[in-house]
Amino acid sequence: MITPIGNVPPSRIVFICALLILGTFALFWPVTNYEFIGYDDPAYITQNPHVQAGLTKESIAWAFGNVASEATYWHPLSWMSHMLDCQLFGLNAGAHHLVSVGFHALNSLLLFFLLRGLTGSLWRSAAVAALFAWHPIQVESVAWVTERKNLLSTFFFLLTLLAYCRYSAKRSENNCPIQGFKTGSYWLVAVLFALGLMSKPMLVTLPCVLLLLDVWPLRRFNFQAPDKFKTAGLLFAEKLPLFVLSAISSWITIRAHQTLDMVVTGTQVPFDIRIANAALSYVSYIGKVLWPSDLAIIYPYPSTWPVSQFILTAVLLVSISALLFAMRSTRPHLLFGWCWFLGTLVPVIGILQVGSQPMADRFIYVPVIGLFFLAVWGTTELLQKIRAVKPVAIATVVLVAGTCMAVGRYHLQFWQNSIVLFERAIAVTSKNAVSHYNLGLAYSMKGDLTKAKINYTKALEISPVYVDAQNNLAASLLAEGRLDDAILEYQKLLKTAPNHRLANHNFGLALEQKNDFAGAASHFEVVVKAEPANLEAHEKMINALGRSGQIAEANRRLDQMLQQNPRSAQAHLSVANIYMEQNRVPDALPILRKAIELSPKRAEVHYQLGAANAMMGKLEEAMPHFTEAVRLKPEFAEAHFSIGMAHSQLGKTDDAVRKFGETLLVQPNFLPALMQLGFIWSAHEKPEFRNGPEAVKVAQKAAQLTQGQDAAVLELLAMAYAQSEKWPDAIETSRRALSVAKSSGDRTLAEQIETKVQAYEKFQKN
Repeated sequence: MITPIGNVPPSRIVFICALLILGTFALFWPVTNYEFIGYDDPAYITQNPHVQAGLTKESIAWAFGNVASEATYWHPLSWMSHMLDCQLFGLNAGAHHLVSVGFHALNSLLLFFLLRGLTGSLWRSAAVAALFAWHPIQVESVAWVTERKNLLSTFFFLLTLLAYCRYSAKRSENNCPIQGFKTGSYWLVAVLFALGLMSKPMLVTLPCVLLLLDVWPLRRFNFQAPDKFKTAGLLFAEKLPLFVLSAISSWITIRAHQTLDMVVTGTQVPFDIRIANAALSYVSYIGKVLWPSDLAIIYPYPSTWPVSQFILTAVLLVSISALLFAMRSTRPHLLFGWCWFLGTLVPVIGILQVGSQPMADRFIYVPVIGLFFLAVWGTTELLQKIRAVKPVAIATVVLVAGTCMAVGRYHLQFWQNSIVLFERAIAVTSKNAVSHYNLGLAYSMKGDLTKAKINYTKALEISPVYVDAQNNLAASLLAEGRLDDAILEYQKLLKTAPNHRLANHNFGLALEQKNDFAGAASHFEVVVKAEPANLEAHEKMINALGRSGQIAEANRRLDQMLQQNPRSAQAHLSVANIYMEQNRVPDALPILRKAIELSPKRAEVHYQLGAANAMMGKLEEAMPHFTEAVRLKPEFAEAHFSIGMAHSQLGKTDDAVRKFGETLLVQPNFLPALMQLGFIWSAHEKPEFRNGPEAVKVAQKAAQLTQGQDAAVLELLAMAYAQSEKWPDAIETSRRALSVAKSSGDRTLAEQIETKVQAYEKFQKN
């Protein structure tokens, strides 16, 4: 039954709630300065136009209508949570993090009230809630924005349990639980459960948790009662609508994972290995709760385990279960905590393996409540048995809570960005191919292709068939201008995985650089067939068709795209992009205006309409659209840069310099902005705008980003040296630029540079 607050002084309740909230925010406050990470956050937020559009009819329809999207399963409420964040805060990572911390704090309060109502124990319930809020194992779920689904689903999970407790209290007067179907309180339970499943399907075990509550502490079922089988049947029947919801959610999730090729087959990981991993994972989770060291975002799947280790693990789990079951009459609460832990972990314990991870800290966000419950109630009984004085109990609580917060803050620091996060994962695990891959991706995003390639190569050494690592290694070669090497890598990759979507996309881009547009179109079409809703792939394919001379087919596909997506702003944007590629800018303008009508808060649409006007020389008309794009998406570097270019073309050099500087604040490695600033400071027609030392700084950074392989960048650096009257450096750099230009076959540029070399030599002599 539910225990009312009764004569507990309200001040104590307020004190506990304040302590939980303040402690949680104090522990996790550093995340307000943390970045999004490169693992899942791009698909969920930073590169997801549906989410960034905010809560619009179109985006909500997408959230509910896509069963398998963005490499994940169906959880529309989690999508909508991210959409609301983007609508309110844009891509301010700190604000997104802060919302997650708020949900975690709220969950700790709900857990406290749930346990207080179920058990009548104020301080034990508070201790469990504090452990839940502050234990280091929870850092991953709170510090990773993508795991909002964990926090949101748990919010509805706890609300469902509270609603069920209220419902069961009303049903205690009626011996037929099925009569509860007629009550609004029962359907409130069902609705809250459905909302939880729409946040994350891991909650499918919730009906079993309700049956567990029926045994203890609600005591709606008694093992000693003469009619126990009848009561058990009625209680199970009472949960049938909830089991149906679980079955539907499970079916949708499995189908989504199958569609995305995320379900691991028996040939990839044999069933006996999965059973062994499940048993070992249970014990590993217990170990990480007791001693939270070496936590990592990715734990690699071991290839084998010693048989003895599996046997010992299985014996340990069975022994604990048998012991607690034998104590069910005298200490049912201990069995309750243990069963909570075992049962709620079942969906992610690896029997049905999804993805390559054998376990993950985020999977234990809800199951760990059972361990904390068992630990707090068991420790309290032990202290009572040894007649420990109250100060000893208080000291124990303070010591454990303080240790949790200190260790939690230590582990939190590794979530500040992707590089720190995955370097930590590599340091505390072994043969972690996925972490090497993601570290390579993080370095690639920072422009450090050398370290990126090192990590992609290490990932492939660990897992030679890691096609994503091979794809990114090829992409790094392509970014370095090593086109032929990149093409060889893509060809090898596609022999192994001919339908790999990203590899086909990137190979298409590489073939375009070879002017093989027909070949590029064929690879883009592979992506289109695999992802019919991928309008970007449609756009690239149509562009390639047009450039290969297949004009009629390209136009047919264009018409088809708009006919099939009449209410899609993205479809209109894609068609307009193609028109602009074909220099049909007047045809693009009405299409872009329609796109803005369909999605007025889409920054990319405003930006492209500004670009179309700029291409037609209508800079005054372009400027408001660029400005609106920046307002809607402050981190939109291209929009900042375009405003700077418009100012420059209008002769407003001061404004142009300021805007190029703002572009670099948003994206420090934005090469076009570096180039424009370098040109203004080294060769502007008005001497008052020239600044040799600053020109050298930005030009050196540009040269570093292009690894000295871009003749135009090197010549800019030579101009900067010349403006600073560093003639030997100017001559040497200009000669390097000349060599690169000749190697690339750009005769016109080579002739221009050769003229400048002669001029620099003349100035040096004078």
